Amino acid sequence: MGSSNLSFSGLTSGVEWNYKLSKSEHLNDYRHFSEVFEELFNRCSNPVTDELLKEYSLKWKKPKLVKAEEQLGPILPKPEPRGAQIEALYYLKQARLEGVSRGLVAAATGVGKTHLAAFDTLQFKKILFIAHRGEIVSQAYDIFKELRPKSDLGYYTGEQKDKGADIYFSTVQTLSREENLELFHPNYFDYIVI
Repeated sequence: MGSSNLSFSGLTSGVEWNYKLSKSEHLNDYRHFSEVFEELFNRCSNPVTDELLKEYSLKWKKPKLVKAEEQLGPILPKPEPRGAQIEALYYLKQARLEGVSRGLVAAATGVGKTHLAAFDTLQFKKILFIAHRGEIVSQAYDIFKELRPKSDLGYYTGEQKDKGADIYFSTVQTLSREENLELFHPNYFDYIVI
């Protein structure tokens, strides 16, 4: 059996089949594949025993690519705007050029509104991200951290009140308290995401 990928064994010594057939409609093909399978199974395979598994485990070496990923972490491309995000970013930029200081983006679940917000804030320094649930605040923190690795990020929630951050992530419940609102001057933030 194979994994149907472009592996060394798949391209050289391995046998991989991707074939869908009905025995009643393709009897000759069915017989051929059955005979080849039986021959390979009976002549070229070994029963899986404790001894065979031990021998295999002693010889097995972790692939270099896996070793590198473990040391460096997964190498993923930096996210970039796509689809509706590109269009929204264009219109937000146009609105700012026309002097508009507030905007509303309405998008369905899964479009990437949080990523969109992070992309749109890249030219701003002091940012506030407010959400009604701690889980959303946490996810936003991770997204902004990925897109803005050099920015100082901090939480301003009931459990954690970081000081000196450029980008704050807060819940409505925490920030709406009078004593918390008084800590930030009305012009403290360049960009607020609600």
